[in-house]
Amino acid sequence: AAAAAAAALSSHRTLALFSQEPLLPPPLARGASSEHCDEENTSNNNNSSGHDSMASSVAAGTLPLLARASYVAFFCVLLAWLDKLKWFEREKDGVVSFNYHPLCMGIAFLVLIPEALLAYADLEERRGWSHASAKHLHAALHGGSTLLLILGLVAIFANHGGHGVPPLYSAHSWMGVGTASLMGLQALAGAAVYLVPGASSGETRAALMPWHRFFGGATFAMGAATACMGLQEKQGFIKCAPDPAYKYCAELQLANALTVLAAATAAIVFGALYARWAVKGGEGNGNGNNNGNGSRGSASGGEDPEARSLTRNREAED
Repeated sequence: AAAAAAAALSSHRTLALFSQEPLLPPPLARGASSEHCDEENTSNNNNSSGHDSMASSVAAGTLPLLARASYVAFFCVLLAWLDKLKWFEREKDGVVSFNYHPLCMGIAFLVLIPEALLAYADLEERRGWSHASAKHLHAALHGGSTLLLILGLVAIFANHGGHGVPPLYSAHSWMGVGTASLMGLQALAGAAVYLVPGASSGETRAALMPWHRFFGGATFAMGAATACMGLQEKQGFIKCAPDPAYKYCAELQLANALTVLAAATAAIVFGALYARWAVKGGEGNGNGNNNGNGSRGSASGGEDPEARSLTRNREAED
C-alpha cells in the first residue's frame, strides 16, 4: 500500500510539471527563433551570392582570353585550309576565286566582331581602357567587318555568276542575306545614334541601348551559324585526290576543324558577355548592404537604384 501511494504521488508530480511547461515556446521565444533563422538564411544567401560573384568574376577574366585564343586558332586553320584550296588562283574561264568569300566572311564574323563585342566586356571593364577608347575600337572593328562583308558578297556573286550558278539557292545563302541585312541596319543605326556627336540625345541613346545590344548579339550569332552552314556546304563540293571516295583528306578535315572553332568562338564570346553582366549584377545588388531597417537592399538580387543610374549615365555618353 505504501509503494502504491508513493507511485501515485510521483505520477501526480510528473503531470504537474507537464502542465506547467508548454509544449510550444512562448511567442517571444518563437519570434527570437524565427529571427535567428532569418539571419541564418540571410547569411547563407550572402555566402552563396559571394561565391557566385567570385565565380562570375573569374569567368569574366578568363573567357575573353579563351575567346581570343579560339578566334586566333580559327584564323590560322582558315589560312591552312585556303592553302590547300590553292589560295586565290583564278578558276576556270578566269572566274574570280571562291576563296575570297570564306576569307572575308571568316575574318569579319569570327575575328573582328568577337573582339568588337569584347571591347566593352573585357578591355573597358577589366583592362583599364576608357569608355571612349573602347567605343572607338568597337566602332572601328565593326566598320572593318562591314567592309569585309561587302567584299565577301561581291566575291561570291561574281564567282557564281561566272560559273552560271543561280544565286540564293541554298539555306546558307538565305541566312547570309538575312545576316548581311541585319548587320547593315545595325551598323547604320549604331553610327547614327552613338557615333555621330550630337546626333541624338542622351535619353535616346540610353533607351535604344538594349535593342542595340540585342541586335548586335543576334547578328553575331547568325553570322557564326551561317559560317558553319557555309563550311558544311563547301564540303559537299570538295573531292579528295586521288580517290574521290576518301573522306579524310586535309581539305575536308580542316573544314571540320573550322566549323568546331567557329561554334566554340561564338559560345565563349557569349559566355564572356554573360559573365560580365553577372559580375555587374552582383556588384549592383544589395547583398551585404544594410538599408538601416535590418533588411537587405534589393533582396531579389536586382541592381540598386544607384547602380542603375550609373549604368544609364554611361549608356547616355557620346
